[in-house]
Amino acid sequence: MKTKGIMLLAASLLLVVGLGLSAGEEGTAEGFGKKLSGQGEKMRGGPEGHGSRQIMEELNLTEEQREQMKIIHEDYVDQMNAVGEAASAAREAFEDVLDADDLDEDKIRELSKAAAEKNADMLVLRAKMMKELDSVLTPEQKKIADEKKAEFKEKRQARREEMKQRMQEHKEKMKQRREKRREGKDDDEE
Repeated sequence: MKTKGIMLLAASLLLVVGLGLSAGEEGTAEGFGKKLSGQGEKMRGGPEGHGSRQIMEELNLTEEQREQMKIIHEDYVDQMNAVGEAASAAREAFEDVLDADDLDEDKIRELSKAAAEKNADMLVLRAKMMKELDSVLTPEQKKIADEKKAEFKEKRQARREEMKQRMQEHKEKMKQRREKRREGKDDDEE
């Protein structure tokens, strides 16, 4: 049970950190505006990441729409950066707990709750921002965006299923190896 809890905490922290980094360049949300203006590198999570660049090109946004989206994003920069910094602090605290000589289950639970809270904060911020960004689109653009989002969702689900299958195959191989080792030990004992 302790191992399961630690694994859950580690997974939560990775998710929080991943979301924090997805906010923009080097864990910040500031890269968004650069990308809209064509100055930045492709980043994850903003309107140009996760296939969104392709969607943005197909939407044929006007310069006014691009500027509105940039302003909306800038409204969220400080909040997203704060959540990213809190996620980093949670990761560092977790590493300190793992490095400690004694297992402190209460501390692990406390850090797990904090990580989950930061994860929720980032998801809420992202959802709010995306709703505001969607409000800039025309009905035709929303339809195109929704179709593309559905396509990307299907592709993401297929990748997850593929990964799940590979993990299952790996587990099966490991199980077979353990069984072979046990059989070898049993033969030696006789």
